[in-house]
Amino acid sequence: MLIRVSGYNTGAQEYLEKGNKSGREFTRDELDHRLIIEGQLSLTRAIYESIPDYGQDRYLTFTLSFKEDTVSPELLKSITTDFKNFFMHAYKPEEFNLYAEAHLPKMKTVTDRKTGEVIDRKPHIHIIIPRINLLSGNEANPVDVYRNHEKYFEAFQEHINQKYGLSSPRENVRADITDAASVLSRYKGDDFYGKNRQFKQDLVKQVIERGVTTRADFYALVAEHGETRIRNQGKDTEYISVKLPGDAKGTNLKDTIFQDDFIVRRELKKPPLEASVSAQATPPRSKVIEGTLIEHGEAPYQHKDTNQLSYFVTLKPEGGKPRTVWGVGLEEAMTDANLKQGDQVRLEDLGTWPVVVQVIAEDGTTSDKTVNRRAWSAQPVAPEREVAETTPKGQAIAAGTPELSSPDEEDGMSMD
Repeated sequence: MLIRVSGYNTGAQEYLEKGNKSGREFTRDELDHRLIIEGQLSLTRAIYESIPDYGQDRYLTFTLSFKEDTVSPELLKSITTDFKNFFMHAYKPEEFNLYAEAHLPKMKTVTDRKTGEVIDRKPHIHIIIPRINLLSGNEANPVDVYRNHEKYFEAFQEHINQKYGLSSPRENVRADITDAASVLSRYKGDDFYGKNRQFKQDLVKQVIERGVTTRADFYALVAEHGETRIRNQGKDTEYISVKLPGDAKGTNLKDTIFQDDFIVRRELKKPPLEASVSAQATPPRSKVIEGTLIEHGEAPYQHKDTNQLSYFVTLKPEGGKPRTVWGVGLEEAMTDANLKQGDQVRLEDLGTWPVVVQVIAEDGTTSDKTVNRRAWSAQPVAPEREVAETTPKGQAIAAGTPELSSPDEEDGMSMD
């Protein structure tokens, strides 16, 4: 299962019901059986169209696509429930609207009118969430805190794939295995472990250009670059290490791309997510503090001069004493919310999440390390009168809405 995230201004109902898409000759009824999983599409449309239109994205779309030819309705519903519990855990049920429907292909293949390519169509789920807090009337964006941290999405994605035994895009990376640039564009630098990434990328190019397809030939190729040692010889975890000229220690070639899947069988797979990332697939219970914003900024931790700099926010709850919270993630939350002193603020602790930081080794090389950091959400709190005036009401009448484009398909996982 693969998750894609996007946002649009309008047009969701037309796309889901009619199949409106540039260059498409078939209608939704011809293409798919529609399975309504949760919500009412007309209500969701009324809500996102109640948001003032400045040409911005007024709702989020999530497409959950499968490589499997058939997925049962019960499983589709279970996955949608898991999705909602994960991505909307920071919101109360009455604060958001969510609509979900699955498309079960009647037509198993279609021909691309531009390229002539035959495209396999698979089951997939569409989820629509208007970008508005239904209680306060303020903007709501449940993916905002994660937007620079793709691994959070992938943690949930892989959790679901493992939980239900579904095919993972990490096991099915699409690339032209005869073209080094295509392979490396899919197997990004961040996927290489440890040091000497450039050497590893160059080695991949040599494997492809020389047509190396046996482990013996691969070991011989590596030996051209320095002194080698075989680690865990004869075991499933066997790999080769090479000491490059000028290096004090060897470089371990343990990366997935240097294993038999790619070297021998030319199957490109990405390394599994770190355990610390996968462990975050079940979000922690959040904590909320509301009050008047007194102060925020960077200062020595707990205002002690001997401590390292950290970010803090001080709020004064109604009828209570000021409370100060500390954390690196607060700065991003406060910057995104554009809050000022005196504002009524809702500060939410979203729990700890893994982030990837760069670590500089003694030899000057850098490597990625996953550490846990606390994430926060900061939003203005509207007065009760303003809430009453801004909460979406009634039904909207839609007309002239544009077509939606769809994300790229990946490896047989249908996205439309």
